[in-house]
Amino acid sequence: MVPSLFDRLVAGDHVCTVYDDEAQRLTAVARFVRAGVGGGNRVVAFSAGSPEKAVDELVTQGVDARALCETGALQVYAAGDTYLASGSFDPEAAVGGWRRALAEALDAGYTGLWALGDMAWGASQIPGAERLHWYEAEVNRVFSGGQALAMCLYDRRTMPPEALDRISAAHPSRLGPGPDESWAPLLRMRRTAVPPGLALSGEADASNREALAATLAGLREDLPDARGPLTVDLSELRFADAAVARLLIESHRALPGGIRVVGCPPQVARLLQVLGGEEILGAVDRAEVTA
Repeated sequence: MVPSLFDRLVAGDHVCTVYDDEAQRLTAVARFVRAGVGGGNRVVAFSAGSPEKAVDELVTQGVDARALCETGALQVYAAGDTYLASGSFDPEAAVGGWRRALAEALDAGYTGLWALGDMAWGASQIPGAERLHWYEAEVNRVFSGGQALAMCLYDRRTMPPEALDRISAAHPSRLGPGPDESWAPLLRMRRTAVPPGLALSGEADASNREALAATLAGLREDLPDARGPLTVDLSELRFADAAVARLLIESHRALPGGIRVVGCPPQVARLLQVLGGEEILGAVDRAEVTA
């Protein structure tokens, strides 16, 4: 089988996928499920309709969804029967649910968890939908642990452009609509244990800044045993704009113990210096920018 762009996803990714029609949605869902289970992961999917319909749709796309459900490699739920069952959306509970789902997948022997959410309900008037943006940003803390990834599906026909742009910025990467076989995630964020902190790769800008902000804000809580400043490794970051540089400085001042930046690209190091954040540069990076 010819690899799809979804085979390029790795644990830690969180992608906003936008579609224009049902054919695009079905193709994206089928490719995501196929790539996830093919990598030894458990795929948990939340559909806008019934689980039975979602499974039938996968079958029409050539995925043996019924057999996968029987083994537990694929779990399909209706959003309306789970995190929307109360008639409202509780984003804190939804984030906690993903943490439990990841633990269950690992306990069951799977490599990790691939999460798929059809967010069509986000365009409705259901109570709590106004916090969908906060949820999408906050849930990055789950995925940046490096054992799970997620793809969130949004229908461009029903979501206002300004709302879609804001939600998209809560994801590190955006895909679609339509095929783009050269696509790769724009930003990747991974928590690190040694040294404790966060490693960034790719590009950080207005399109994903809110995802980065939420991940940085929760970093001390997500690494409770870390002492001293947390390390933010930028050695694989190709680009960051001035607003991201300000975010790093603000995070240093807000987090107990602060942060220090290592592997800083010269362009970002100069921005930090100009903006008064030279204090967070590691010794090597500080020496390079002043040379």
